[in-house]
Amino acid sequence: MDWWNHLTLTQQVFAGFGMVGTAVLILQTVMLLFGLGHDSMDSDADVDADLDDVDDIADGNGLDGLRLFTVRGFVAFFSISGWLGVFLLSTALPSFVSILLSIAGGFAAMIFVAWAFKKSLQLQDNGTLQMSNAIGRTGRVYLRIPANRQGCGKITILIQDQQRELDAVTAADQEIPVGASVRVVDVDQETLIVEPV
Repeated sequence: MDWWNHLTLTQQVFAGFGMVGTAVLILQTVMLLFGLGHDSMDSDADVDADLDDVDDIADGNGLDGLRLFTVRGFVAFFSISGWLGVFLLSTALPSFVSILLSIAGGFAAMIFVAWAFKKSLQLQDNGTLQMSNAIGRTGRVYLRIPANRQGCGKITILIQDQQRELDAVTAADQEIPVGASVRVVDVDQETLIVEPV
């Protein structure tokens, strides 16, 4: 309490912001450690504003698609600007400059958090097989493929860094035997259309 009583009113306001931001940050961290609150704490809180630029940033269209106005973004802003304000107001800098620098530091923290989450989301892989990625690739016949699309065979092929076994048909006049190499020329829903190599 002695520390609190020695702060100026402005420092107490900034310390209050810093304490609230830090408390929410600790709560988020504990909840994430126990697998709780992932959806609610990570949800984006779009802020309604009259300025088009602010709307673009909130929608992820500004600053290269960064989502600034999220719960984590606000937590970073209040934590950093609060504690930075307490520190800067205790220096020889004029109060106005200290307040501006602490707010700028809070915005810098908000941008950094948005950038870090954008980069971490880019590391995620959906894993959904996109059949169109097979076009142009070669594979090996696993089950013979009848001629003239008279039936379906199977091939093994490397798609999206995974070895897959997929249905295949051919428009060739002769069947393609087991072990033959084939090239995918088209995709018909979940079936590959192949030709002998």
